[in-house]
Amino acid sequence: MKFNHELTENSVKYSSKTGSRTRVRIPVAGTRHIGIQPGDKVHVTVFQNKVSIKPLRKKYSSKAPWIYTVEKDGAIRIPANKWGLRTQGLTVTCDQLEGNVTVF
Repeated sequence: MKFNHELTENSVKYSSKTGSRTRVRIPVAGTRHIGIQPGDKVHVTVFQNKVSIKPLRKKYSSKAPWIYTVEKDGAIRIPANKWGLRTQGLTVTCDQLEGNVTVF
């Protein structure tokens, strides 16, 4: 069986492409790896062609465009075109030490 991730001591790396809706999917295994649960809110930012997704530690009820809710299955989906991401050949890194997800 072939997996699309490498497990190291503190991070998980995935290769990814967008689906028909051109959304990048952060896998459930990656979100669980850094402690993000279904229903949690996450903050999305972009810097130097890298998208960073960090969990919000406090309750946040705003409908701000950079705040996303983790889906019921535990995955996070963000639109690639909104954040300037390619639709194929993406790298998704879920880092336990930093407590964030990086997409580039």
